[in-house]
Amino acid sequence: MKVEKKVFSNTVYLLMDWLVTSAFSFLFWFIIGKTLLPEFFGIISTSINTAILLSGISFFGFHGALIKLIPEFVKKRQVGNIVELNKFTLKIILLSNLIIAIFLLVFSQAITVLVKLPLKVVYLTAVLIVIMSLANFLSYILYGFQNMKKLFLTNLIGRIFNITAVAVFSFLGFSYFGPILAVLFTFFIIGLLRINMSYFHNNDLSNINKQIIFYDLALPLFFSSLAVLVFSSSHFLIISLLQNQEITGFFAIAFLLTSSIAMIQQVLAGALFPVTSELNVGKNIRMQSYLINLIARYSLFLVFPLAMILIFLSKPIILFFSQPQYLASTILFPPLSIAAIFFGLANIMLSSLYALGKTKINMIIWIMSAVFYAISSFLLTYYFSAIGTALAYLLSTFLLAALSYFYLKKSLKEFRIFNNLVKIIASSLVLILLVNLSTRLEVFPFMVKILLLLIGLAAYFLLLFVFKFYRKEDIRVLSYIARRLPLVNKLASAFLHFISKYI
Repeated sequence: MKVEKKVFSNTVYLLMDWLVTSAFSFLFWFIIGKTLLPEFFGIISTSINTAILLSGISFFGFHGALIKLIPEFVKKRQVGNIVELNKFTLKIILLSNLIIAIFLLVFSQAITVLVKLPLKVVYLTAVLIVIMSLANFLSYILYGFQNMKKLFLTNLIGRIFNITAVAVFSFLGFSYFGPILAVLFTFFIIGLLRINMSYFHNNDLSNINKQIIFYDLALPLFFSSLAVLVFSSSHFLIISLLQNQEITGFFAIAFLLTSSIAMIQQVLAGALFPVTSELNVGKNIRMQSYLINLIARYSLFLVFPLAMILIFLSKPIILFFSQPQYLASTILFPPLSIAAIFFGLANIMLSSLYALGKTKINMIIWIMSAVFYAISSFLLTYYFSAIGTALAYLLSTFLLAALSYFYLKKSLKEFRIFNNLVKIIASSLVLILLVNLSTRLEVFPFMVKILLLLIGLAAYFLLLFVFKFYRKEDIRVLSYIARRLPLVNKLASAFLHFISKYI
């Protein structure tokens, strides 16, 4: 399979995985938002995000070694190296999770006072960290093998169970315990579905240098991962420490909805990463540059209109998703939506730097940006509450994206982004105008607002055509996707054949 098609195949399955994960995640939080008060929403968010934070730390960066080296070992047909790497990583994870769980249990009383979590929730969080880590460990192996199909299917089954469980627990009156238990059982089931003993047993000899893997790959990514977790989960702890769980709940729902923007870009980055690593075996710089440009371009094309819609329609989105008590979070949508674009784009550039072997540069950029965020978020949250956290996040993600661009441009001279960005911003002006108009004039009925939104989106796509944004390679990408959608294949092929004459 050509590398271009491999990226598209990865993208299709990861996109379906993202759609399933996002849809069920929204439904999960929708049930919570409709049935529990902001304070309980804050407790659940703090517990789950603390588990994500500490679970990520427990890998000590070895998940990066898995997703970078497995594609390279597969390319070289070094099966013994893959098995040895998996076994060594599993030992690291089990030991670190044991230490973290014991720490939480020993200091549980102090933690309840510090982050305002009930004692039983701290105990549940300790168990959740272990289960989550093992399930994620198996997902990184699947990712390294580029078995995105199994990754998608196991997530689908797990998410269906998750929604069923949270609905049942909610009906039975489990309060904030129900959602946390549902997440715990979900990761347990996903982990069981992903187990494959061939990952840990093979008769081939191994020849991996664990010391080099640790110092060149794992250790830089460990520090980078700490910084990533600061960006993805620390705000809930910071607001809990400096404010209260109600304000945490307001921030959590705004962050949850706007983070879908960055998730689209992370899906594209995830599809690109193993292929870029594989190309690194042959030092195919030209193809790497082409693919990174392609993915960065598509990411901006998809997320910019979504960010504008979220900013201007934040009030109806909040009311649909939760209760009127959460309307205070609408003020957080503008800074968090723009920050999500910066964060997602930075992820594409930083993962590309890591795949290119620039692991220490990747680490330095993450650490610098995370330190800036940690300091600014504490100061701004203390003085300005949740809006201060959002502004600190915006400034920090801009710094992250700027540094990422600077160093990726140094490594790949052919990496370009500004020309496409200007065209996207210019094309979105009509969309911004119409969506803003529909929100300003309350006399418009709902269907008229939807019509204005659709006209704005149509104008966005047409203006990009006028600005010559689309390319021949876009036709190839869409044709590849259309062939995997039999219900619309003929219609899509005819449409693509028609527009290809004008590109």
